[in-house]
Amino acid sequence: MRKIWICLLLCAVLLLGGCVSSMPVEYDGPAEPLPQVREGPQAPVGDSQSGRTFSAVLYVPNADGSQLSAQVREISVAPGESEPEVIIRELLDVISQSSFSGGQQLRLASLSFPVEITGELATVDLNTSARVLGIEALFALRMAITNTLTELSDIKYVNTLINGWDTGLDVAMTLPVGVMARYPSGDVAAFWSQVEAQRLAEQGELQKTAALYFACDGGEMMLAEARNITFESRSLNEYAQKLLEELSAGATQLSGVQALVPPADYFERDAEVVENPDTSERIAVLCLREEVDDFLLLRDSTRAQMLMTICYTLTGFLPRLDGVALYIGGELVRDLTMPDGTAWHAEDGVLRRKELSAFVADVLRVYYPTADGSGLATVYRPVAQRYRNSARALLRELMRDPEDEALVPALPAGITDADIIGIAISGDTALINVTQAFADACDGMDAVEERNMIYAIVNTITELQGVTRVRFYVDGEQTELAGHLFLPGEFLRNSGLILE
Repeated sequence: MRKIWICLLLCAVLLLGGCVSSMPVEYDGPAEPLPQVREGPQAPVGDSQSGRTFSAVLYVPNADGSQLSAQVREISVAPGESEPEVIIRELLDVISQSSFSGGQQLRLASLSFPVEITGELATVDLNTSARVLGIEALFALRMAITNTLTELSDIKYVNTLINGWDTGLDVAMTLPVGVMARYPSGDVAAFWSQVEAQRLAEQGELQKTAALYFACDGGEMMLAEARNITFESRSLNEYAQKLLEELSAGATQLSGVQALVPPADYFERDAEVVENPDTSERIAVLCLREEVDDFLLLRDSTRAQMLMTICYTLTGFLPRLDGVALYIGGELVRDLTMPDGTAWHAEDGVLRRKELSAFVADVLRVYYPTADGSGLATVYRPVAQRYRNSARALLRELMRDPEDEALVPALPAGITDADIIGIAISGDTALINVTQAFADACDGMDAVEERNMIYAIVNTITELQGVTRVRFYVDGEQTELAGHLFLPGEFLRNSGLILE
């Protein structure tokens, strides 16, 4: 009998539970408190970042290099490491353990310099051990690297160098490889047959993609864009001269950059590529008139800013080009003041690619509120390679006032780097601990202003690889800023606020 009563009681509870949502019930008792927000990690003091693991698609050549096969690998990224660089290291390790080109030959191949990312272009610089591969095997390796990196959403072009050189597609190193785009299939042999046709046609036009570098406004860094170029003849001098003309014409895809290479009438003669018989170095020699200094002065720029864009462009395309020498008014330039204030001096006057890597920037997206409060606008900012994965560097960008009058500052007036007590990346969450002075500066904001400030930060920080949410603290506690938004908990990216 007791079991029957229990069953009837359970049935009654179930029936009543199914009707709760449709039957209003008045209750005069004390109000129930809101559920507590789950306790999160401690607020950071100082900056830190945890490692993470992600899936990557690697393209590995078969034994004879005629085909690429896709392999999915779980890859771990240590704090401070860049995703593209870790992917390439993993790819080289996988290839070295495969049967491609004897396998063992590639065991010593590694990166000569960190992988550079500037906009849609990645530059991979392998060390000299990769030269043990033949020309055809190197082409297969370049295809593998290109298809692997272009699996990442932001990368469309890849320039693969060996110890700072484009090693070319011929033994004499006169036919450039250039920048490569993604190949729709893994059929290396089919694409190599097209390259063979180029190699056999010793004369005539040549169409290639080159990376052109331009100085950012202010001249402190440089950005690159990939451009398809038709060369009228096949000679190193023609390549150099045509690239200078393209640089002089200016960028077609980038904004916020300057064309610092002057028109042809500033040159005493066309560019010439020569070989030093003592060192066997291949050098591009440029001869400019003295008036070039006036040209640069009108653009608030310097010889160094002009020359670094020329050097990085030419050495990234011309096969086996070691550097660039500049004559102005017949005098060899041996001294320059670089954009960061450091002094450059070379008795031979040759500026080399490896001396300029610190000035290559990436383009990052930050978000500013519109003046009418309707949402957030995307602003593109150049950031040095060493800061491209830095949350603090992104917040520093938001501390700068926008140049567009239709936008307003993202953060309250007077906020400085000292107001960010700490930023930590823990898994997929960014933890941002600000001072009470930061919160006090938010006093007086209305609900729309606070919302736009919060999501300007959140949407900017979630541009970082692997970060999907943000948690805020004020002097170590999840309290409030302007008081309109419930600060405790975590904020997800709000794409709906981003205006086209």
